Amino acid sequence: MIALDHISLSFGSFGIHDLTLAIEPGTYLFIIGPSGAGKTLILETIAGLHSPDSGRVLLRGGDATDIPPERRGMALVYQDYSLFPHLTVAENIAFGLFHPESIPGEHGRTVATLISQFRLDSIRDRYPKTLSGGEQQRVAIARALATKPEILLLDEPFAALDPLIRERHIREMRRLQRERGLTVIQVSHSRDEAFALADRVAVVIDGRLVQSGTCEEIFFHPATESVGRFVGIENILHGTIVDHHDGCILVDVNGQHVHAYGSLPVGELVVLCIRGSDVLLNPPQNTKDDSHTCLAGVVADISRREDRLRVEIDGSIPLIATLPLEKTEEGLQIGQRIRVCIDAATVHVIKTADEGKVA
Repeated sequence: MIALDHISLSFGSFGIHDLTLAIEPGTYLFIIGPSGAGKTLILETIAGLHSPDSGRVLLRGGDATDIPPERRGMALVYQDYSLFPHLTVAENIAFGLFHPESIPGEHGRTVATLISQFRLDSIRDRYPKTLSGGEQQRVAIARALATKPEILLLDEPFAALDPLIRERHIREMRRLQRERGLTVIQVSHSRDEAFALADRVAVVIDGRLVQSGTCEEIFFHPATESVGRFVGIENILHGTIVDHHDGCILVDVNGQHVHAYGSLPVGELVVLCIRGSDVLLNPPQNTKDDSHTCLAGVVADISRREDRLRVEIDGSIPLIATLPLEKTEEGLQIGQRIRVCIDAATVHVIKTADEGKVA
């Protein structure tokens, strides 16, 4: 459906650098990355609002680089929804339908259908400034769909919504995308949104595509250290492989040996990614040492997150463990001596030399 072929574009302090990405029809793609990475610029380039300095935008197999936005068969919804303040809900939805080729009376039926589908009947005559964030979002998406685009571009559409409303709208968006067979490209910072909606995820850092894949590949098997840090892996350790046998490797980290699985040679510099949820506190004493790394440490800090407890552990290898609140062990306190273990199967290994390469 869409392909970016070695796209480069400078736009003020933002830029896209030699970005190549293919998106199949009917795919829900998330573009994630730090603020200022160029994510919105990618959406706007796909939409035709910017012409690349080099490279091509391909749509449906043809070169669309010079095709104007209104002829690309897509709609773009910004984070602030960009509704026309002087138009009612119904008038906003109808705005894009008035064109020379429109059939008399058709736009009225389209607006009525969308108002019903998005449950906007009670507010159809109100103006944007009187609407809640969730209502504005529904109007903006209804307006975008009024022209029956094949491709929907969304720039953080759920960012302004409170958690309960956001969850409902995420479910509605997934249903809508499946029913209409839309190809959707969404910019977001939310891991929860990605897992709920995305078929594929593309990570963009400093205007470069550094990894693309499924949610599981991106969030649990990052291709580079920078991706691992962005997706929130709590423990990222640098070390050197000192031994390997039968598919197992031993990595020296601060003078301690960490077990992992892999086939890299001795002497290879590596980055180890370990999720906080995989750091086990005070496991059974019979934990097997040949497949686990067990270390002694001291609880340095305990802090509560929305649904988890974050425990910082000082030791030869400083670590962070995260625990579900309902499984928090009684008596865990700062200054407590503690034993931690890490299953070798949960350690993700990255070659240091791979940093910056696309996976």
